[in-house]
Parts: sequence; structure tokens; C-alpha cells
Amino acid sequence: MMSKPALFALCMALILCLAACSPTAPAPAPTESPTEALTVPPTAAPTEDPDAGMTRLPYGLRIPTPGFGELEWDTQDNINLCTVYISNADYANFQAYVDALPGFGYTVDASDEGYTAYDPEGNQLLLSMSSSSSMKISIYVR
Repeated sequence: MMSKPALFALCMALILCLAACSPTAPAPAPTESPTEALTVPPTAAPTEDPDAGMTRLPYGLRIPTPGFGELEWDTQDNINLCTVYISNADYANFQAYVDALPGFGYTVDASDEGYTAYDPEGNQLLLSMSSSSSMKISIYVR
């Protein structure tokens, strides 16, 4: 059996050991200056998000996100087609959307039904406006 003074000394030693290992203990001083620890120069430009301003669709497709209407889509796997419907659109919205496509890397040509465009990956987009205030984008995956 341990005497009271020996038990007290053991408890104090245990408390001191636990206090030294506590997460609130101050961190050791760094050995290098903060600028030496950086792996990327502070003047480096941030990496642009490739999906900024884009809506992801099935088949890995992306289209510029319209700033109007409600977006819905449907797919037909047998012909690799994804059709996007944008409701509550008017002709001005439609034309502004088509005019913005080249800024996202698309090539655009007028067609009898509306516009034909190709995304940077070569997928074909057929863009048309219906009389019921909805825009339709049919995307044929290559």
C-alpha cells in the first residue's frame, strides 16, 4: 500500500504530464519565415472554376446557365440526346442567350428552326423558341 505523500506526488506528476500534453499548450515557434513556407507565390492568380456560369447535364454536358426561367431536361439514351427546356422565356431572353454562347467557346449559326451551335467538345446544340414562352435546347452528344 502506498503512503498518502507518495500517492499525492504520483497524482501531481500525472497532472503535470497531462497539462504538458494539453491541446491548449502554445505551439512551438516556426523555424522558417512565413514566406518560406508558402508553396505558391502570393501573387499567383487563382485557378478559374471551369464550371463557373455553367449548368451540368447528363452525359457530362454543360451549358451556360440562363439568368431567366425554369430549367428542366430529359434524356433519350438510345440516340444520346439531352433536351433542355427553359420556361418563362421570351424572345429577348432567347436572343441574349444565343448571343452569349460564343463567349463560352461555342460556335453559332442561324438555321431555319432557330440556331445551331457546337460546344467546345463538338456536341451539337439546336436552339429554338416555342410560341408558348419556352426555349428548347436539343443537345446531340457526339
